[in-house]
Amino acid sequence: MEKYVDEFLKYMAKSHEELADTLEASKDMAVHMSVMITDIPNHDVSFIGYSDNAISELCREVTSNVTTYLNSIGDLQEAAAKNLELIWNQLSDGQIEE
Repeated sequence: MEKYVDEFLKYMAKSHEELADTLEASKDMAVHMSVMITDIPNHDVSFIGYSDNAISELCREVTSNVTTYLNSIGDLQEAAAKNLELIWNQLSDGQIEE
């Protein structure tokens, strides 16, 4: 039984590592976009080829990306907690049986 638990933990760790790498890339993009937004003035916004409404929409999209990133981190933490709870319960049951 321990062999299965060990294999599951290795698989779970690799999966979480890959998710963390994906989230890291998303974080970098969200941070760079957020920094760009802070450089946009609050009034008289006009850039070549973009209206005020288009710029506001782009800012909303960046805010949405940041929110999605933060929700993804929360989902990753929740998945890790659920997986560890299953392992913990399995290990506790195994110790009781021994």
